[in-house]
Amino acid sequence: MVDKAERDRVMGAMDQDQRSAWRGVIGEIRTVMTSGSDSWQTAKSVVESGKVNVPEGLRVTLDALIERDETGPKVGESPFDFYLKRRGSTERVQLSSFQGKRPVALAFGSYT
Repeated sequence: MVDKAERDRVMGAMDQDQRSAWRGVIGEIRTVMTSGSDSWQTAKSVVESGKVNVPEGLRVTLDALIERDETGPKVGESPFDFYLKRRGSTERVQLSSFQGKRPVALAFGSYT
């Protein structure tokens, strides 16, 4: 998998033509993902379908970034169960305790 530092290194090494091609490929993938009746298409499925022409020089980088970005549960799959501490409290809450009761949104970030 490609981490952020590796992605930044690869992207930084691209010349202007490669960056232009990269933006074009990403734009095409987004267009295909949002234009079909299947609104749950992934970037990987779009690329594998052949609906987007990916220049050979960008294919390895694109595949690595897609793999990194599309990890985790798929549509309809349950995420792994875990506990989190409630903000401002010592109480802990288990993710699965919300299943079937109400939607849950998780936001992770850094305040540094």
